[in-house]
Amino acid sequence: MRYHISVIRHRSSSQSVCIRKYIAAAVASGAGQKAEAAAAVVELLKVRPGFTVETLAQDGAQYSDNPTFRKEFQRIVEGARTAGLPER
Repeated sequence: MRYHISVIRHRSSSQSVCIRKYIAAAVASGAGQKAEAAAAVVELLKVRPGFTVETLAQDGAQYSDNPTFRKEFQRIVEGARTAGLPER
């Protein structure tokens, strides 16, 4: 399956902007779009300086304890890591 950054919907709140940016980074990374993934990380860090893979994982753990959600969210975390989001 090929992923495209264009599937990410725009929302108005700053939290949604952060979510959109790290999902965009993860999706681009998973699709092998290295330049797009790196650009999404740069944009994310403009909106949320100091944001890390560790922060992302902690944020995701707060959303749900559903095993399916956690498994899928882990894919986003790994994609963000691969995109170049700092570990800590």
